[in-house]
Amino acid sequence: MKKILLASCLLGLTALYSCDDMDDKQLSVCNYESNDYTQVMDSLASLPYSVQTLGADAVTYGYGFKVEKDIKMCGIGFQSSLGNANTPYKITIENQANNAVLMELTQTFSDTTITYVNAPLVLRNKINYIIKRTNVSEDINSNTNSSWIVKNDSVTFPISKGNLILTGGLAPEIQSVPKIKLVFEEVVR
Repeated sequence: MKKILLASCLLGLTALYSCDDMDDKQLSVCNYESNDYTQVMDSLASLPYSVQTLGADAVTYGYGFKVEKDIKMCGIGFQSSLGNANTPYKITIENQANNAVLMELTQTFSDTTITYVNAPLVLRNKINYIIKRTNVSEDINSNTNSSWIVKNDSVTFPISKGNLILTGGLAPEIQSVPKIKLVFEEVVR
């Protein structure tokens, strides 16, 4: 009986210590809905003369960005144009200063909603990055090349919200930002 009581006490102390230890740890999750990217795109879309539309026929779309502080990116979201759910796109993130490719993935994306993919990458403060979406299908045409964008011919970059600073679109749509969604880890505890 004493052994059972001693074992129960040890289990109780271990559980208490483990729970107490967990209180000091932070929990990070990927925030897919309301994050810095969503806020900066909502800000851009709310400006006078902004339109959300399919962009011009271009094999590659992209935009420049930087972050206010070091942050962990955990995912990327993208939506193909209607009828192109089977079109593969390559998503890359590059260091703009030296064109070093820091992350690259090829994926098909839904044409009715944003598809999210894991893309773990630590982004560093004060580094200029470029994110690109490139059509890598064998059927490259104006339909598969189109990309959802927020366009505003009178916008002045940079635009920032939270930790994210958009520095501008890439040709051919330099006054637009394609909807290639960056997803960051967020501490919830």
